[in-house]
Amino acid sequence: MECTDQAVIIVVTCCMQMVVATYVGHLWTVFQPLLFGLIGAEVSLSLIQPATVGLGLAVLCIGLVLRLITSFFVVMGLGLSLREQLFVAVAWLPKATVQVTGGLSFLSQTSCAFVH
Repeated sequence: MECTDQAVIIVVTCCMQMVVATYVGHLWTVFQPLLFGLIGAEVSLSLIQPATVGLGLAVLCIGLVLRLITSFFVVMGLGLSLREQLFVAVAWLPKATVQVTGGLSFLSQTSCAFVH
C-alpha cells in the first residue's frame, strides 16, 4: 500500500468517527431526558422512608463537597489563578450521567429481587 493510500484511509476513518460521534451525540440529546424520566417513573416515593432521604442527601452533600475540594487541589499546580481554580472545581461538579445509567441497572436488579 502506498503512503497516499494510507493517508486516504486515515482521513476517511477520522471523518467516519466524527460522523458517528455527531450522530450519537444527537441520539443522546433525545434519549437522555427519556432515561431520566423512566428512572423517575420507576421510583415509588411512598415506599421511601424519611431517614433514607436524609441519609441520601447527606451522602450527596458529602460527595459534592469532597469532589469540589479534590478538583480544586488537582488543578492547584497548573498555574491558574484562584478564580480559575474555583471555576474548574465548580465546573467539574455535574458529572452524574454515567452514575444514573449504572443506577438504572441496579434499580432493575433490586426491583426484581423484591418482586420474587
